[in-house]
Amino acid sequence: MIVPLPTAGCRLDAWPDPTLAASWVLARPFRAHVRHLMDATGVPWRVLAIAAGIPSGVVESILHRHRARIRRCDAATLMGWTVARVCLLSISPTDGEPTRRRVQALLAAGHAPRLVADWLQVEPTQLAALADGQLDVVSELTALRAEAACEAHALAWRRNADEDADVWLAAA
Repeated sequence: MIVPLPTAGCRLDAWPDPTLAASWVLARPFRAHVRHLMDATGVPWRVLAIAAGIPSGVVESILHRHRARIRRCDAATLMGWTVARVCLLSISPTDGEPTRRRVQALLAAGHAPRLVADWLQVEPTQLAALADGQLDVVSELTALRAEAACEAHALAWRRNADEDADVWLAAA
């Protein structure tokens, strides 16, 4: 019997048999799929991983360390991404506030504005407007690029409920 793969990723309750989600499959076809998405869209692997909700370490390991196997649930999630779906991210609007915070953190960490603009694939003037809080909305792709840049540079933020403020954490 062929069991269709759910598109809910690694949520075990989405699978008819939770042991299927945790089982392993060969990574080679999924490596090829991620490379195809990268080549066709120009979107980096870390951004694709974050968009898909897969730990970026998983995608990195199948691309760069030639990991032999991948969890079936991660494989199913990756296969749910198409070139068209990735391209839609560039025209799908999302709240600009988290991106503003990430841009500010990247700049505060000493990264040059031109470099941050390149990472986000935006014009320097757009980056300045974003950092100054003048943009309320950004594309989903811009938001994901900012998240990926912060992840790559070990920057993360969390809400500090006691002080009703956001706190930036640098990984040790």
